[in-house]
Amino acid sequence: MLQKNIFAVLPIAMAVSASADDAVWAELNQKAFEETLIPVALPSRDNIPFWNRNAKRFIHPPAFEISPVAGVEKYRFELTDDAGKVLAAFEAAHPQEPLTPVWKDLPVQLMVLNVYPLNPDGSRQDSIFKKRFYRSAWFKGPYPVKNQDYSAAAYRCFKYIYDLEHVQNWEKVDDTIYRKYCYPSKTLPAIIDALFIHAEKDGRAEVKANALRIASKMADWLISNSQAPGTPLEYLPPTYFKDATYEVCRRHIGEIMMIYPMAAGNSYLKLYEYTGKQKYLDAAVKIARTMKKLELPGGGWYLVYREADGKPMCSNVLVINENMYEFCTKLSEITGEREYADMRDRAFRILIGKNLREWNWDGQFEDTKPLPQYINLTKDGALFVAAKKFEEGDIETAEKIIAWAEDQFVVWSDPCPEARFSDTWILPGALEQYQCYMPIDASYARFISIFSRAYEVTGKRLYLEKAKALADCIIRNQRESGEIPTFFQVSHYMTWLNCMIYTSKSLLELDGRIRKNSAAKN
Repeated sequence: MLQKNIFAVLPIAMAVSASADDAVWAELNQKAFEETLIPVALPSRDNIPFWNRNAKRFIHPPAFEISPVAGVEKYRFELTDDAGKVLAAFEAAHPQEPLTPVWKDLPVQLMVLNVYPLNPDGSRQDSIFKKRFYRSAWFKGPYPVKNQDYSAAAYRCFKYIYDLEHVQNWEKVDDTIYRKYCYPSKTLPAIIDALFIHAEKDGRAEVKANALRIASKMADWLISNSQAPGTPLEYLPPTYFKDATYEVCRRHIGEIMMIYPMAAGNSYLKLYEYTGKQKYLDAAVKIARTMKKLELPGGGWYLVYREADGKPMCSNVLVINENMYEFCTKLSEITGEREYADMRDRAFRILIGKNLREWNWDGQFEDTKPLPQYINLTKDGALFVAAKKFEEGDIETAEKIIAWAEDQFVVWSDPCPEARFSDTWILPGALEQYQCYMPIDASYARFISIFSRAYEVTGKRLYLEKAKALADCIIRNQRESGEIPTFFQVSHYMTWLNCMIYTSKSLLELDGRIRKNSAAKN
């Protein structure tokens, strides 16, 4: 069981945690390892399709979709390195058996699986299945820490965003000032969130007034640049800036990705609550009515629509997220209209009845082309469902989902050497989606949130340590200015403000749960 547990970090001071003694860490690490020997999202056990045809790495033992050969009663599973050296082998009666019998003996490295039908005399036939994949490293603490002041780190980031010159001087969308303004319905609502959080923390009247002034300008711009009344997508704000200079954005001008209108709607509701201005509530209601008009017969929406004629541009169905769920809930509460909550519930039922049943966690991002089933998986929708399952008391399902998401998207150490720029990754970390299989701060945030939630519900210390390990990596690599990098690798990629805002909110969430647990013990 080779695991180097190497951490690539930016050159800042750090120390290894001594918060638990060696015996506690030995117990936690043994538990973490034992859990990796249990298959996740196993079709034969969980009554789901084979989802992993495009998966490249596994922490848990996988099983693959391999058709049985007529007359064959036994199969040899053989795992080798790229040079053909046998690492492990076993025999089973069915070709779709998981690799559990040898998983504990496999090193962390790239390997090739061949499955051979066996003749009655024990000789093997030609391979009927071949797959090359990476056996990934598992959690093994303690991980490096800096100060674990999660709230302070979060508030430093919110202040950084508030102080940005292009935020303070905001007048209109201009992606030559900040490139990611080209996605206005994603970027502006996130900044509005940050402004309000910073203003509440700062407490000064002049800061609150200024934050409200900037937030109002951003919301007013979204309203003014929404689809005109009477058009097929009336009142929906733009996903893509019509005058964008960024080429990745320009190719999608004239499209609306349906994840984002309700994100803007959430900002309108916040402004309505802060100001009491009816225009913001009216704008939110108009978005909801258009969404209801576009709703599919069984609920939900296609992912992308064309502005010109309101026609769907792909067959992918939108995966409802926290923002959309919150918008429908809050709007229903404010207006007293049950129809918005019903619309929410119909979309969520699709998430449970289709995505969870089919284990199809479709990657849906404004700068990524919608792809067919299982080609571009992500963990976002899955972890939203896990959080809801905790709320419902279905802990078993929630933990299964979390284990699968960690299996595919958390890198505790030793990244696959063939992964893009993996020699520069800052770890431990979390990957975004198959099409951007790189450590992204917002992906760390997803896991910080769900691990801390799982700890709160189950009391399992291992979940807390996983959340802290990822959060500590965020803090170690936060800039002095308060900025949190988006790509957690040694690089100078432009940061996405919305990502660091989401990340900072997850740090506050973790801090709150730690404090709550500490208070309960006292």
